[in-house]
Amino acid sequence: MKRLMIGLIMLAVMLCGCGNITGTSSRSTPDNEENTKNTVTAKPDEVKEPVVKEADLAGTYVGLHGSGITFLSDGTAEYFWKEWTDVETGDKWSFDGKKIIMRSKSLHYDIYAEISGMNIASLTFQSDNPGWDDEIFVRVSDKADSKDVDAYVALIEKQLNISLNRPSKQSDNGEASGVSKELKEFLDGYEAFVDEYVEFMKQYQKNPTDLTLLLKYAAIMKKYADFEKALENYDSNKMSVTDSAYYLEVITRCTQKMIGVIGS
Repeated sequence: MKRLMIGLIMLAVMLCGCGNITGTSSRSTPDNEENTKNTVTAKPDEVKEPVVKEADLAGTYVGLHGSGITFLSDGTAEYFWKEWTDVETGDKWSFDGKKIIMRSKSLHYDIYAEISGMNIASLTFQSDNPGWDDEIFVRVSDKADSKDVDAYVALIEKQLNISLNRPSKQSDNGEASGVSKELKEFLDGYEAFVDEYVEFMKQYQKNPTDLTLLLKYAAIMKKYADFEKALENYDSNKMSVTDSAYYLEVITRCTQKMIGVIGS
């Protein structure tokens, strides 16, 4: 009987203990819920995305087609093509917050690259002009300093892992070494005629009623037509690198001379 009483007492104690635990648990739940409701979750600080600034774009880029561009800090730019004998300077560039824009004096139209995020390590330059082929430019230097032809050639060769067969520099007597004799004689003769034509036009513009000039005019135009026809037989795309470079150099120089006298 005592054992039964002891068992009942122990069972009652256990039940009371369980009831206390259960009661405590049931009372704490709404308190926790209330505390949870009253807790204000702190908002994380807003993270501002970095923005590319115009100053960040200054530097030197090499194009995969063999070009070089340096954007200088003063808003001017340099442009170089692997077959040129000089670096084009004085070009203009700007950044409108979304794309970088450059106008080349030799191209006579704008090229631009859209900026995505902070990615300025690689820029794809395109143009609305159909004459431009899209070209990817890789940033090779943060230094926005002027460079000569040799510096651009070295950067292009290193970045593209190629060796450019550059034409030899002109000697002191003005002859371009490495240029085929026949082509050089023709181009030198053409430039000499252009100089004669320019001088004639200057005299004619000053005194268009001079009969001696009028008589000379027909001979000048006949010679000019003969040279222009002969030029059609030359294709710079089929020449050696040296011949092509000299051909483009002379033709560009002659064109500028004629434009100068026409516009004066």
